[in-house]
Amino acid sequence: MGFDEGIAPEVPATVTAATQSGSLAGLRIVVVDDEAAMRDVSCLSLEVLGAEGHPFEEGGAALEYLTTQDRWRDIDLVLADLTIPKGVGGVELAHELTSRGITVPTAGMSGYLARCDVPITDQGLVGLLAKPFDMHELHNFVDAMLAL
Repeated sequence: MGFDEGIAPEVPATVTAATQSGSLAGLRIVVVDDEAAMRDVSCLSLEVLGAEGHPFEEGGAALEYLTTQDRWRDIDLVLADLTIPKGVGGVELAHELTSRGITVPTAGMSGYLARCDVPITDQGLVGLLAKPFDMHELHNFVDAMLAL
């Protein structure tokens, strides 16, 4: 999955039990973030929620993965950081996917929402998740994005 198994935190049984009632079982979600810790925690959280996270450091690598053998058809959601200084960020990734006719929903995430003054739909995104977020916020956000 991309994180170091030796340092991955154990998930308390109470968290696991609480998330099973609204599980994301069977979902496949691409996670794009240039911060390794954020990428790893996001994928681990998705795994606890029953989903499969596919981590990428930047959108160009995610785009290559998604377009190879039409893998995008098996992906339920792309969750991409808006600001990736040394690579393709969420808005650019959303535009590139759309321009290629790829219809997988793409949502952004950012720790700088106060600076975001353009409506997300004008940026090609289905939603925007504020960082940092906890497992329950992630779960609720994914549910909301897939209900659109």
